[in-house]
Amino acid sequence: MVDQSPQARKIGKYGIFQLADFCRESWRLIGICTLIGLVIALGLLATAQKQYEASAQIQVAQISINKISDNETNNPFGVNVEEAAVVVGWLKTPTAYSEDALRNCAVSPSGSAAEDLIPSLLFGVMKNTANIVEIRFRRSSKEIAATCAQAIFNLVKIRQAELVKPLVEEAKKTADELKKAYEENKALLVRTDKSWITSAVYLSMRDEMRSQLEDIRRMENVVSSAAARPTRLLSPIYSSDRPAFPRPGICIALGISVGLMIGLLAAITRGLYLRQQGDGVTA
Repeated sequence: MVDQSPQARKIGKYGIFQLADFCRESWRLIGICTLIGLVIALGLLATAQKQYEASAQIQVAQISINKISDNETNNPFGVNVEEAAVVVGWLKTPTAYSEDALRNCAVSPSGSAAEDLIPSLLFGVMKNTANIVEIRFRRSSKEIAATCAQAIFNLVKIRQAELVKPLVEEAKKTADELKKAYEENKALLVRTDKSWITSAVYLSMRDEMRSQLEDIRRMENVVSSAAARPTRLLSPIYSSDRPAFPRPGICIALGISVGLMIGLLAAITRGLYLRQQGDGVTA
């Protein structure tokens, strides 16, 4: 009869002290695997291409819509020209990107350039808001990452300016027409016989002129709000000096953890193998 090795005898037992003895007997194998994991992590840190991240928070353009009747309430901040979720949706479409934007993102403007760019962009709507878009972008240098984030902001700003433009032009045209009608009514009142001052015609014309002044003010608010609340950055684009990938602390910790797990599995497998050999010889 051949006795089992101490390691083979203890591998089948379950207890804290037995496990400690087992690890102590297999420390060389576990230590070697852990060291290999550490070396692989350090090699990855030395050879992996560094990726720098730029982030931006974009507030969509807003335009003033004043109340039309007494039953409605004014929103002092206006309404969004485009909801943030809509902006995120079209930014995920390859046709949204111009050639200049692709060049600024260090992507050659070829047929599939936008499709290659989009996976490296992260879009989202800021929590508990409907008008703020968050953008994150990674590239091989912080300068390129920041330039690309700026180019994407410019895309959003240009698009929303184009959406607002016909509204502003229509508001200006309507305001001019209302002003012309107001001046005509005003001139008519001046020429009107003073004895009409209490007549129904005079009162009706006076109410119409007041309504015209209110409508003129509304149209002018639309025009001024479009200029006062355009698409803007909540804060300057941020690009860290530290690479977002790879991160030394996480990479080293992961390498040591994986190496330790592999070392434990290897030691357990070795112990089971020795136990089976011992059982076979005993039989």
